[in-house]
Amino acid sequence: MLRCGGNEADNIRCQIGAALIFISVVLGVFYRIHDVCLFTWMDPYQYYDMSIQWLKEGVDPLDFSIPTLYPVFLGFWQMIWGNGIPQALSFHVVPTAIGFYAIFRLGQVLFSDVRCGIMAGMMFFSLPTIWGLIGETYVEFTLSAVMAVWMLSLISYVEGESKTGSLFAIGMLSLVLLLLKTTSPLFIIGPLGAAVWRADPSRRHRLLAALFMAAMGYFVYSLARGKEGFGYFLTIGNTQLDVMPLIGPGEIFSLDSILFYPKQILRNFLGLLSLLLPLVFLRKGIRGRTLYLWVWALVPLIGLGCIEVKAARHIAPAMPAWCLLISG
Repeated sequence: MLRCGGNEADNIRCQIGAALIFISVVLGVFYRIHDVCLFTWMDPYQYYDMSIQWLKEGVDPLDFSIPTLYPVFLGFWQMIWGNGIPQALSFHVVPTAIGFYAIFRLGQVLFSDVRCGIMAGMMFFSLPTIWGLIGETYVEFTLSAVMAVWMLSLISYVEGESKTGSLFAIGMLSLVLLLLKTTSPLFIIGPLGAAVWRADPSRRHRLLAALFMAAMGYFVYSLARGKEGFGYFLTIGNTQLDVMPLIGPGEIFSLDSILFYPKQILRNFLGLLSLLLPLVFLRKGIRGRTLYLWVWALVPLIGLGCIEVKAARHIAPAMPAWCLLISG
């Protein structure tokens, strides 16, 4: 049962409120996508087109130059609901449900307060860029939800709230993250470092073993698929295409490049909420379980800032951490 503090009546009201908020978020996603009939950029169209070719022509949905499971997810969903763009976008209901629940539970686990999780979930799904991703088949929206579940499993295991179940989930979700997008290690590495530092020795060894198996699974899969998948992972992003230097600052080590993602967070994600960040740091500091959130939020800024290909959506999988920091 969810506990919000106070008496039993307060807890019941909190549960009802959480359920109503969750339903409103899902309905909002349906409203966002029901009239969409085209895509605004090549990436969402390519994912959609690959899933359609799989369903109609039997083309291998994994036949990309990089290994990604996303067209497979879309394809299975469209087998049930149809092949139109609105039907493909309705797949976002799945990561919406998963992501909201994971952020909600992270609020409970990290701050022992249901209300923090509810507020963070609402905040995340109301961020302008996240709302924009819901109207396209960008992989970053699904990646954000899977990343939140991975974080929940990691913290639950390391902090002693779960054992074998969370360890298995960590391994499987790590592999899924790697197969969704090759930049996912940039979001994993910070929280993993915090987990290794905070875990007791027995859990630390099991955790590293599970992640090693996931990494080996990815490398074996990439090599078996052939093509450029393995090399793409090692370069973290394909910067060889002519169009790529047009996305983001041209000079990787320029001031504009270094500040690109911090500016995106302030302008296109948090907006006025960013004014609360200094207060968050002064009140919380970097201690205890909040360490997980700080490294989840900040480490990707460094990694993504060193990649030539830049777009606001690339930082989306770190935004649940910012929302939880502000809400907590």
